[in-house]
Parts: sequence; structure tokens; C-alpha cells
Amino acid sequence: MTPSEHAPTGGLGRLVWATVALVLVAPLAVVALPLAMLLGVTGPRSRGEAVTAGLAGGFSLWWLLGAGEFPDQLVRAAALLCATAFVVLTTRTRLSVIHRALAATTTGGELRWWVAQRTGLAARAVVGMLWSRVPPPGVGESAPTMLTQLEAALTAVVRLTADLFPAITLLQLLAGLALA
Repeated sequence: MTPSEHAPTGGLGRLVWATVALVLVAPLAVVALPLAMLLGVTGPRSRGEAVTAGLAGGFSLWWLLGAGEFPDQLVRAAALLCATAFVVLTTRTRLSVIHRALAATTTGGELRWWVAQRTGLAARAVVGMLWSRVPPPGVGESAPTMLTQLEAALTAVVRLTADLFPAITLLQLLAGLALA
């Protein structure tokens, strides 16, 4: 079995920089998991590829089996399903990498609620702590106004984070699949 398209040219440097850039915003496993699976299915052709497959596979397994809350587990499950679909599409079709990656990606339905709940809980804890430190009425009148504005801003950030989480996860998965 061979991949459905030739590896891009341009040297190892570009690949390393792209991976470093992705790891700044996404878990390393979104690259390691599909890479390990692709190398495992196509068969490593050199000792370096075998070592890379072993390291990527070990790291991916450690990441997949790690504890976490529902959104973390959902990202792991999505990464595993996407990587599996991507490998099947890579070895069985002649689709371009972007078409294979788009066909392999999925998002969850209850994810928005869980992200809003988790992020909102942290924001409410910070605001509650700040409200408990507000001086009595008449001393520092601008503090309640600032806290009210902060509370409104944090509510907007929580809403935006929850709305964009599936899209951010999708973009991370697409980038990881393309790099792999």
C-alpha cells in the first residue's frame, strides 16, 4: 500500500517549522497519531521511519489513554476517528490531501455546552473572588462598574470560546492530518 499522492518537496526544515507552529496551538498528537498510523500501514522503509513510527505511536497511545474531561476525551476520540478515516482514504483513494482531511474530520454536538460550562465555571470563580474583595459602598465607587464590565466581557469570551471550539478543533485536526 502506498499513499495516494507523492510527498511534497521542500525539505525537512519546512516540515519541522510547520509542526512547531501547529504544536503551539494544538496537541502534538494531532500530528503524531496519523503519522504513526500511516507509517504503520504503509510499512516503514528505513530505520528512521521505524523509529519515528514507534515514537509517534507511543506518544499517541499515551495521549489517547490520558485522563481528562469530556471535551478532552471528545478531541481524542475525534482525532482517533479522523486519523483512521484519513489513513483509509490515503491508502484506498487518489483524493488530494485536503479532500481526504476534510472527509475524515468530524465535530461533536454537545461539545459547545461542555466547553461553555467548563470555561464559564472558571470565569465565574474569578469574578466571584473579585466581587468578594470589592470595598464597601462609598469607598472606591469605580470598582463595581469595572467588575460589571469584566463580568460582561468574560461572559462574551466564554460564549465565543464555546462557539468556536468545534471549529478550532477541526482546524487543528486538518493541520495535523496534512502534516502527517
